[in-house]
Amino acid sequence: MIYSIQQIRAFAAILVVMTHVVNALPPVPGSPFPVNLDEVNIVFTFAAGFLFRHLSLREPYRAFMARRVVNVLVPYALISIPALLIYVVGDKQHGHVDLSGVPDLLLPVYLLLTGLHLGALWFVPMIFVIYAATPVIRGIDGAGWRYAVAIPMSLLLGVTILTRPEVNANPPLAAAHYLPVFLIGMCCARYNTAIGALSQRASVWAPALAILVVLVPVSVAAPDAAQYPLKLVMLLCLFVVASRTAGFRAPAIDLLAKYSFGIFFLHGYFIATLRIFAARGDLTLQASVANVLALTALICLACVLVIRGVKLVGGRHSRLLVGA
Repeated sequence: MIYSIQQIRAFAAILVVMTHVVNALPPVPGSPFPVNLDEVNIVFTFAAGFLFRHLSLREPYRAFMARRVVNVLVPYALISIPALLIYVVGDKQHGHVDLSGVPDLLLPVYLLLTGLHLGALWFVPMIFVIYAATPVIRGIDGAGWRYAVAIPMSLLLGVTILTRPEVNANPPLAAAHYLPVFLIGMCCARYNTAIGALSQRASVWAPALAILVVLVPVSVAAPDAAQYPLKLVMLLCLFVVASRTAGFRAPAIDLLAKYSFGIFFLHGYFIATLRIFAARGDLTLQASVANVLALTALICLACVLVIRGVKLVGGRHSRLLVGA
């Protein structure tokens, strides 16, 4: 495995959990969280594009989609069961979407198709739409110049016409919006050797690191409409830095990267529990840096322990249950 993308995957898991921890806790009065975490899901989208190009570009489409069904859709459906039951049996109401017009029998189907039933799971239907379109996407990799056309065009559409759908309830629109990130991941995989060589130069990695650091406070002050392009720049800088430090090995990075998809699937239940405690007043923590970092670490650890337990019991079938 290319270690730079391992670092990216580990970082993606941490960022997604951290985003939902921040959203679950009340802010510190007069002191908002010092990092804007909007659009951090692009790190997972980038990794998906990179790994598609690196591992599956030449794989027959039917075989590729069959593996995606087994490795993505099956664990998605199984992990969703408790959340779906809360909506169907517990008569839960969504905080942002009126579900009263959806017939009871179709409600689980609607929730699965949109991913609205649990936190970040909207990402799964979105990325599956992109996977379904890979026969067309593969053609872009046929010549390098096609990336130079497809990425700017899709990005322009993504920030103007094909904007992120409200509450992420439209997977095809979300897929069109995030397609340029997937393509950027593919492009970086295609030219990974060249990027790796360039990233060893101080004249390349040092400015990338500086830009990344500077854009953290800039993104906090920037309007919502600017977050997507800003985070794309930060993502590219992060990849350059990760390519520079690809020789660094750490067991924690390996573990988070290996279980990143499982953490993505499972953390929503821990976040939901956190929200319940906060709403009842049983938890008085605020979204301070220390609290957010501590809870993020605890939730990641809890997810890893659950995954380890499932793997111990389920063996090779564990991927079907927790996606790892």
